[in-house]
Amino acid sequence: MSNASASRTTINLDEQARAARPTDRRVSALDLGELLGISAETVDNFAACYGPETLDPFPAPDGDGRREWAAVRSWILRCNDPLPEPGAEGKRPWSTMNAWLLRNAVNIRRKAPAEGAHGLSHGHRDVLERILVAERAGESIPPLWTEEVLVLEDTNKVALLLKEITAQASQRPRSEPRGETASV
Repeated sequence: MSNASASRTTINLDEQARAARPTDRRVSALDLGELLGISAETVDNFAACYGPETLDPFPAPDGDGRREWAAVRSWILRCNDPLPEPGAEGKRPWSTMNAWLLRNAVNIRRKAPAEGAHGLSHGHRDVLERILVAERAGESIPPLWTEEVLVLEDTNKVALLLKEITAQASQRPRSEPRGETASV
């Protein structure tokens, strides 16, 4: 075993993201690095490698370079659990999609305390982010299903939340990769 491989530490970003409890809802690349046990350069490389042209882009920073923690957490959890591939007929069975959409929605039917922007729990935000990825891949997720699963008042609230999250993602400036790289 070489010295380089002996000194490498494997970081499970899923576990780090699930365990992290940032004090702010929006976090910088440096904050993300500290929360996840990676460098700020690695965070910047995620943004460069998973840009707006990809099916599941890394969350956009705001004007101050800070990203919404709930969106970053959801993105990390999806990286190791991507959208299921279509079957032989080119379609994804609803049972497969339903399971994937709800993968991180623990106790979602209970009114959860707001942990992120829009007054959503992390589980609620994860479902919405997964819906956006599925829709970008050509899937159609019924708004009534989303309303029922997220325990929302009406489908207008679903459309509004998806629109707000999409608008945030489209405002990301493109950044260049720096130094190190990492896979999620």
